[in-house]
Amino acid sequence: MAEKTMDINRETALSLWTKRYGKAVKVKDFSGREMNKGSYDDRNSKYGWNLDHILPKSRGGKDNESNLVCVNIQTNDEKADKYPVFNANGKTFEIIKVENHYEIHEKKSNEEKKEEIKEKGINFFDHTAAIKFLNECSEDGYYVDTIYIKIKNIKHKGLVLFLKEIFANYKINITVKKEVYDSSNLEIFAIINDVKNVKETNDILDCCVLINTYLDYYFKKHNYIESYVILFKELWFDFPITLTHKECGDYHICGNENMLIINELAYDNSYANKEDLKNYNYSNDLYRYNYSYIKLRENLERIKE
Repeated sequence: MAEKTMDINRETALSLWTKRYGKAVKVKDFSGREMNKGSYDDRNSKYGWNLDHILPKSRGGKDNESNLVCVNIQTNDEKADKYPVFNANGKTFEIIKVENHYEIHEKKSNEEKKEEIKEKGINFFDHTAAIKFLNECSEDGYYVDTIYIKIKNIKHKGLVLFLKEIFANYKINITVKKEVYDSSNLEIFAIINDVKNVKETNDILDCCVLINTYLDYYFKKHNYIESYVILFKELWFDFPITLTHKECGDYHICGNENMLIINELAYDNSYANKEDLKNYNYSNDLYRYNYSYIKLRENLERIKE
């Protein structure tokens, strides 16, 4: 049965107030502004209020009780017919369809959403809650990347833990694969979760430069490893990785190993001189980024065996 429409006047407004707030005389609207029951449609009062259409009439909203809300006049003026997102009383709200009606919800930051989800949990057997969760996550996305490190002939037992500690402050899952025929040859996959901005990409790229500095100027120098290659690349890159060298066919055997290579995304977000990187363009989306921290490198080079 279709919901009946209401005449928007003082009588229906006060009736709706009573249904929503009972005998309360002073309440706050959804934005936090106070309203006084006796100040209906009084623009001279700080507590003046009226009825607002949740889904604006310009968007097809009806004069139905479920589409009407009591709001401070200032809040109503700020909301106007904006849809689906609007600002009121210094906060951001969004109009969301829930089953057969519309509701106003405060628009929360991604971090606030995550904390709320963590606290409440999601009942995935409740399809309404599950779909609502999906819609709330639609702006987040989920960025996944991989750091691939291949190390040949490891002679220092602490190397893997050393590398893991460098990434300790990031949401990174690290797995280690040993070659069956030679346990000293390792492939390390660092799966990066939840990286959404340039700063985080640069921070993780800095970790790769840090690793590159230690591997090249300490571990290799002291024969703790024979060789290595580091690749910062999307997860869907096909493994195992073979980096082709135009002269000898394969970096892993050509003697020109021991390098850090980055993908297009890292290239775009890096601080490096782009002209320098273009000189090492191995493919359409791979760049040699064999940088090191100079001061750290100089200190490592002073260490004697």
